[in-house]
Amino acid sequence: MVVASVVGLAAGLGAVGFALLIDGIHWFFVDLVVNDLLGMLPGWRIMLAPVLGMILVGPITQIFAPEAKGHGVPEVMLAVETRGGRIRPRVAVAKSIASALTIGSGGSVGKEGPIVQIGSAFGSTVGQALRLTEENTKLLVAAGAAGGIAATFNAPIAGVFFALEVILRRFNTRNFSVVVLASVVATATAVLIRGDEPAIPIPAYRLEHAAEIPLYAMLGVVCALVAVAFIHTLYWAEDRFAELPYPPQIWMPIVGGLGVGALALIDPAVLGLGEEAVDTALQGETAVQTMSLLVILKLAATSITIGSGGSGGVFRPSLFLGAMVGGPSAAASISCSAATSVRSAPMRPSAWPRCSRARPARPSPPCSSCSR
Repeated sequence: MVVASVVGLAAGLGAVGFALLIDGIHWFFVDLVVNDLLGMLPGWRIMLAPVLGMILVGPITQIFAPEAKGHGVPEVMLAVETRGGRIRPRVAVAKSIASALTIGSGGSVGKEGPIVQIGSAFGSTVGQALRLTEENTKLLVAAGAAGGIAATFNAPIAGVFFALEVILRRFNTRNFSVVVLASVVATATAVLIRGDEPAIPIPAYRLEHAAEIPLYAMLGVVCALVAVAFIHTLYWAEDRFAELPYPPQIWMPIVGGLGVGALALIDPAVLGLGEEAVDTALQGETAVQTMSLLVILKLAATSITIGSGGSGGVFRPSLFLGAMVGGPSAAASISCSAATSVRSAPMRPSAWPRCSRARPARPSPPCSSCSR
């Protein structure tokens, strides 16, 4: 139990440090370089940030630690299934830097996948240092993953079930107790440092009428279709970038950064985590046309970022896509209800990002806040 607490503490500190590193890199590339030093250039300068950040990502993932490339979670699962949970200690450092560079400079990826790999690397390192058995090392890998998720989302229960279902894929009393302890310690550590704030603020919502339930079922179907399109597009992009003969793979992330920057010229909300864009949509302050466009742009930007060799997760982009799909779906249900002269159930911004056909489109969040 002491070892589990140590892993949880390391995962909690790692999650907080990783978030601070992202903020620092964002300040350097976006606020200082692009907005201040290059402020005399026209608006197209926002596309330079992801290009500059990606210059260092390729060498880190190709030379120092190839495991740091990509999402993070599949690499942890592979280590558990084929290498007895052994993850090289350098992976935590490489993943932290590569993912922070990708996200902080505007790459369209999330931080949840990286923190899973970072926390798992902590757990694996402790297990290897203590010369534990493969089973115990795997358990500490899962404990580190749980701690990373729990500290990032301030959600210890979510971290526990993620680790048991995705990483270990088996339940028993011993596994459960170790993972729970690490998850709780990681959450407490993060809360003590940064405060008890929800990872994703959701406006107040309550079910007003049973007629809302079928609408949510329809929304689930639409989200599933978008998710399938996202998966296929992501794999397609990875295959296409791998087939390119030039430039060498070590510099391929620069090409991805250029592509993401070009998409940002259409709407800078695709850059980084996109948290402000999601918050605005949840408050019902984003036009349906803008949300529809952002679904396409974000799907393309994330596929390009990861496909070209960027480092980061896909969970946060998935949340972004879901939020943006909700607005057009709500508008479609309102139109359908009006056409059939049936009064629709009230729609709350927390469930369907509220939109109005009469509301003018608001500008997307500026680049200076794209990864916060």
